[in-house]
Amino acid sequence: MNEHKYSFQKHVVIHMDVVRMFERKTMPRHPKVQREYGREKRIEMSMKASALRNSGGGVIFCHLSGKNKINKCLGQFDDMFSNSQIFCLGEGEIYSHEIQREWFENTDFLVITVSQCISTRVSTANVNSYTSNHGSLVVASLAEIKTLLFGKRDVGHRRPVVRGLENLQKGVDIRLTHLIPQEHLTINANISESLYSYGLHMFISAFSKNRFGGSFYIGVRDDEIGPIMEGVDITSKDHTAFTEALRHFVRQNLMIIPNIHTHKSYDLTDLVEVTFHPVKEDKSVIEFSVRPVNGSVFRDRGGPSAYKLDEKGGLRRMTCQEWMQKIQPAE
Repeated sequence: MNEHKYSFQKHVVIHMDVVRMFERKTMPRHPKVQREYGREKRIEMSMKASALRNSGGGVIFCHLSGKNKINKCLGQFDDMFSNSQIFCLGEGEIYSHEIQREWFENTDFLVITVSQCISTRVSTANVNSYTSNHGSLVVASLAEIKTLLFGKRDVGHRRPVVRGLENLQKGVDIRLTHLIPQEHLTINANISESLYSYGLHMFISAFSKNRFGGSFYIGVRDDEIGPIMEGVDITSKDHTAFTEALRHFVRQNLMIIPNIHTHKSYDLTDLVEVTFHPVKEDKSVIEFSVRPVNGSVFRDRGGPSAYKLDEKGGLRRMTCQEWMQKIQPAE
């Protein structure tokens, strides 16, 4: 291979410890650590692929340390990375057409050539937005996001609907959670971390896209015979502190981009309403009621994650304004 073949192209570098990522025999007691390392590298690959595709295309030099030079099989690598989401492919793009890979001479560097993004006009590493399907989360497609942001929709300006407990059952708009242990639900600075670990920000993103919103419950156990109202230990004097913690959580973890045709503004603090339903002495089921939004709610305060290369070749996250200009349909 000509050593100058890639010298004129834009490029980024990724370092991967193959043993740490793939070899289970070397880390039999640390599967979670191995999974987390693999997740981090997939995110890094997606970010850098997005940046290159939004900057005219280029190459990713992937250094696979710890790999036997004689073993050039890429089966494990392909299993980990060869899918459309990691390389930010759009509708109609074929992986084998847009992504090419080959070894760089007799080295541990794998050269991945990625094409310029054309079909969707912007390569998005993560839309950071969800829809709901019978109470389960589904990552929103870019096509769905475009419809939410640019299509003409009559959503109205409804307040959050408090559904209560009387008719609580599984359904499109309802998410039942397992009982949360009391030691994990404390009224202090860590409440936002707890809400984040429950995935509340993702369900808010999803339920806001339903015509009538949706509700997320804490203190309900989903049993075969139906929902059981166990409740959690929270006294009335803690309600105000919990509500303030929720507002802080929403401001720190969510973003609203309204539909371009709407003339109404949305305040993040009005997106969710919390209600405490007493079920036993000093025990309540906590309901988070989410209002419908004419637009899209993102589970990241920065909105969708899309990148490009700056003048020095470093990664820069695109602003929402840049991203919106790229995906907006031509008039």
